Amino acid sequence: MEINKAIDDLMTWEKTSHEGLYPLPPSIFTSPELTDIEIENIFKKQWLCVGHISELTNPGDYLTFDAIDQPILVVCDNDNNIRAYANVCQHRSAIIASDKGKRSSFVCPYHSWSYDLNGCLRSAPCMNLDKKDLEKVKLPEYRVEVWQSFVFVSLNPDVEPFAPQLEKLEPRISPFNHGNYKVVIREDAELECNWKVLVENFCDGYHVMTVHKNTLEPGHPSTTYHAWDKGERPGGDAYNHHTVLHAEDLTDAPSGAADYERLAGQWEKFVHILCIYPSFVLTLDAKFSVSLSIRPTGPQSLNYTLLMCIVPTDDNTDENGEFTEETLAQAKGMVEVFMGEDKAVITGVQKGLAAARGSTNKVHLWEETNVEFGRYLAGQLKKVS
Repeated sequence: MEINKAIDDLMTWEKTSHEGLYPLPPSIFTSPELTDIEIENIFKKQWLCVGHISELTNPGDYLTFDAIDQPILVVCDNDNNIRAYANVCQHRSAIIASDKGKRSSFVCPYHSWSYDLNGCLRSAPCMNLDKKDLEKVKLPEYRVEVWQSFVFVSLNPDVEPFAPQLEKLEPRISPFNHGNYKVVIREDAELECNWKVLVENFCDGYHVMTVHKNTLEPGHPSTTYHAWDKGERPGGDAYNHHTVLHAEDLTDAPSGAADYERLAGQWEKFVHILCIYPSFVLTLDAKFSVSLSIRPTGPQSLNYTLLMCIVPTDDNTDENGEFTEETLAQAKGMVEVFMGEDKAVITGVQKGLAAARGSTNKVHLWEETNVEFGRYLAGQLKKVS
């Protein structure tokens, strides 16, 4: 069976990965059966990033999110707690809300059943329900955690707490005070490739000098790539992490090593690139962040939610504290350029993986975080194989 081949190929790769850095086997990027297993045993059991706290600052602020086939409604309630509910009316299963915004209650567009910010049914027109009947009806609720101002939700009521898994990252990411950043772009999009291709691309330090040679590379040279937690692994059981340096912080040293020693502890000087498993990828520096929350929709398709956050200043906001049109246009242009550069390549990568004629040679040291990602996948699939 195809599923057996894909998993066998991954387990064989995992053994070889400790002898050298090799690319993941093509079969795991094309198997429909493996994708189904990943959805059921990874995506429905672990933590998914749904947004940023700047989108949920006041009672009634809400956003919606598609967690595979589970529509989610994320709300700031009247006590300023962030809560997540099934975005499905308990009457006839209509989707209650869409996009993002602010409401004092949520009214189903099908039969006008109304829910408050605590997910409780407030009214059901013409149903003659008394208070006790209303109190019995509530939107199913999901686990929520906020980490470094990002909001994560899990469909699994028994999921392990999220923050302890990222303890080593805290002293590196905390200096940015990411809670002070605000979302300038939120975008949902689709892409014709396996979800793992997009995760790998985001964490791949080797492609930047080619794919982004005129955009990202000049300001953040690939030669300054550094994977963290060496001696153990470039990351931990729950993530991988590498950094590059800003060109302005480089010295005349022949490599980035001396600069890392000189800048030790000054995390805001680095551009941090992370993958928090299974599929939240993040680039963060002292001025802005870009993240993707990636979900599979098939063996060769996915959707993602892109967030770009920036630090509000007098120069990029108006008198009401809102980002100016110029700031919005600049941010949109930046995202379109680098995402366009990536998409032009990785859809071709998916075609090459489907051909199963490549991925036979060792990978570069600047791709070692993707080897850690592969070991994570192997560990997850060992639990279900």
